[in-house]
Amino acid sequence: MTNGTARPLGEFDAVLLDMDGTIVNSDAVVERCWRRWAGEHGLDADEVMKVVHGRQGHATMAVLLPGRPMELNHADNRRMLEAETADMDGVVPVPGAPAFMAALARLPHALVTSADRKLAEARMGAAGMYVVGVGPRAAAHAPDAHVTDLTRIRVEAGADGGIVLSVLG
Repeated sequence: MTNGTARPLGEFDAVLLDMDGTIVNSDAVVERCWRRWAGEHGLDADEVMKVVHGRQGHATMAVLLPGRPMELNHADNRRMLEAETADMDGVVPVPGAPAFMAALARLPHALVTSADRKLAEARMGAAGMYVVGVGPRAAAHAPDAHVTDLTRIRVEAGADGGIVLSVLG
């Protein structure tokens, strides 16, 4: 991937990847859609933007409008997902993502996304997962290792079919 001194993180059976903020930067679309939603509901868009990342839309809506029936949140969430899916303007790979994904192409990996925090932490702890946080928001969640983007990670096939990850210094 990138030349430089590498600090091996270990050898792993597989890599699980989050999507938004890890592989792709979708902040432009997320911001447009959520600011529109905030306006429709009379909410301060800047305050809304502080809580939208890292959870499913309907859960964010429940935080922002606590007395609102969940069926309305689910309906709005479906519309929000349709709008986000249709709007790709400004969705770009994070630095290093194309090479990182190419390095993983023949190795075991999967895309995973939004569970609530307690469930995710419980499952990661029980699976003994090593967590590499990617991007500025990831540092707040105390990952085992943190990098600014995927140009700082090297991926190699391990001796027994596993994956060797290293942080480049």
